[in-house]
Amino acid sequence: MNMKKIISISLIITLIFASCQKNIDLNIPTNQSKIVVNGEFNTDQNLAVEVSKSVGLTQDFDTNGLVIDNAKVLFFEDNLLLGQATFIGGQYVYNKKPIANKIYSVQVDVNTYSTIGAKVQMPNPVGFTTQYIDSIGADKDGYRIGGLKMSIVDDGSQKNFYQLLIKYYDQPIQQWFNYDIISNDQIFINTKQKDGSYIFNDLTFNGTTKNISLNIEYQYTTSTPKFEIIIKSIDSEYYTYLQQIQEFNQTGRGLVDNPVIIKSNVTNGLGMVGAVSGKSVKIP
Repeated sequence: MNMKKIISISLIITLIFASCQKNIDLNIPTNQSKIVVNGEFNTDQNLAVEVSKSVGLTQDFDTNGLVIDNAKVLFFEDNLLLGQATFIGGQYVYNKKPIANKIYSVQVDVNTYSTIGAKVQMPNPVGFTTQYIDSIGADKDGYRIGGLKMSIVDDGSQKNFYQLLIKYYDQPIQQWFNYDIISNDQIFINTKQKDGSYIFNDLTFNGTTKNISLNIEYQYTTSTPKFEIIIKSIDSEYYTYLQQIQEFNQTGRGLVDNPVIIKSNVTNGLGMVGAVSGKSVKIP
């Protein structure tokens, strides 16, 4: 085959592919930002929420413009106005700790946006006891093993959800760190959160006392204080939200490669306001 034929064939192929191209214009609507309200109403802490703006997929991302510091944020207890929150350290804070079983709501007004709000009922307080035993035996090298026992008294009249975080104190550098629970108990399997806590429900111990026993290695038994145990009773919506966040952090997608749809309980906006009845215990 001579050079002229090669050039002719190449030209024909190029023309064929060129004739198959088709320009498609996608009319993607402009994403209108929404107000995002996130917070955790905790009986151990003052009422507080974070307020920011959402960013669409087609918009430039600028974190400096997301946080809103000029909103009007009101808190309510059992539908009665408590007062207006103050913007402190990136949050809107009101100087009152919520009370178990009461209903709390937050109302947020930002410039031209519609009024945004969320309402939650605080869960029952946690029935919780703990005991630490300095020595329950020795490991293969002869070092003592401590024992940490915890009991959750579950209310059988309703379905309950819990979050457990254990921290240990590192005496040499005088800092607290998350303790990684090693246990075959079903409640700790695939429930670890990004912050080191574990979430679980009462499916396997509804209406009974859930006893948890952990063996503590020697290096965790020498400090004073030794542990801080934070146990929370959380509302069902917040539990689902934490599960979805955990799933996304682990896989970036949902089950069977479906996208993770993050739950929101904020009216006219986005975000999650969780309700938590918390309890903290330190073991000296």
